[in-house]
Amino acid sequence: MFVAAVLVGLREGLEASLVIGILYAAVNRRSATQARTTVTLGVVRAALICTTLGAVLTFGRSTLLTAPPSRGE
Repeated sequence: MFVAAVLVGLREGLEASLVIGILYAAVNRRSATQARTTVTLGVVRAALICTTLGAVLTFGRSTLLTAPPSRGE
């Protein structure tokens, strides 16, 4: 299961880098310095949001996989 999760993460990372590379190529073709800054800020913000969300879900007090408490029925 761990290997499958790692492979999915690698595939998604490769996909993201491909999209970012295409965006940078389009920006460089137009020589738009402001757009390059905007793309860079977007990439940094997305990385921070994903890292923060991953840390919260991994190290937070509750997880998505815990069963709700029973009512004593």
